[in-house]
Amino acid sequence: MAVLVCATVLACSACTTAPRTTRHTAADLLEASDTLRDSLARSVWLAGRGPSSPPYRLGLGETVNRSADRLSQAARRVILARTLLGEGMLDLFDARGVAVVLPPADAQELARFGVDEASHVGAYERPSHVAQATFSSLTRVASLAGRPADARRDTFLVELTIIDADSRAVVFTDRFEYARVAAGRLFD
Repeated sequence: MAVLVCATVLACSACTTAPRTTRHTAADLLEASDTLRDSLARSVWLAGRGPSSPPYRLGLGETVNRSADRLSQAARRVILARTLLGEGMLDLFDARGVAVVLPPADAQELARFGVDEASHVGAYERPSHVAQATFSSLTRVASLAGRPADARRDTFLVELTIIDADSRAVVFTDRFEYARVAAGRLFD
């Protein structure tokens, strides 16, 4: 009987299939946001600043989707806002003399999408610095000669850039990369 159970378990585990899609998931984007937030917190741009430093006003700028996946403007803005407003960032920015500024309509829209921290930002003023995000991807497809593709790898890149609004100089940039692999009959 034990042999039959072991054989059944082995047979079932052998039947498991590789993922059939390379589309990114919400968990991928949240991991990218968390990693970029940690990188920003350790950045040279913030390191030498304190509460007595000249104030910076950080606004949300453009988000661009260059990936093969559909990613709505609202979703891209939520990821950017979550990176800047997430766990401990408002306290860190306050200690470093940086204020996140959002037009009231943007703050309300972000709160509607679950970014509750957006309601804690100050009154809107023209930003001295602007945060931008770019979402990109590279797709590789494999197949035997003359046959439909049966393997695919998508590499996604999420890049966060902060620029000085006046000089347009880049003061911070970092990127997070992750890959998704699928095999078999592909659905995307």
